[in-house]
Amino acid sequence: MYDKRRDTRLEINAEIGIHLIPEVRSQKTTVTIPVNVFNISKSGMGFTCRREIPIGTFFNTTVVLWNKDQLDVVIKVVRSRQEDQLYEYGCEFVALQDVDKFKIEVYEIMFKEQRRR
Repeated sequence: MYDKRRDTRLEINAEIGIHLIPEVRSQKTTVTIPVNVFNISKSGMGFTCRREIPIGTFFNTTVVLWNKDQLDVVIKVVRSRQEDQLYEYGCEFVALQDVDKFKIEVYEIMFKEQRRR
């Protein structure tokens, strides 16, 4: 099967909270959803959770890489799949900073080096 993705997906195991970006700016309520991130690339990430999230929903979050580098990102849900009580989502990063892309590139180099050993 041919993979059409632009960037290499890297395995990661991180528990984070994603914070819903309200559609109305005056809305003060923050909704936080706990998720498990299972892969990341320079263009997005995949995660699972027990809550249904509509495609097109935007969230703020911070992802911590294995070396403790942090990525403060906005994500947009672009795909979903349900299996039993668990939902799997694919998200794209919205306006990822160059410095954060570099952090992922470094993570990719370290990840590939570890797999060779």
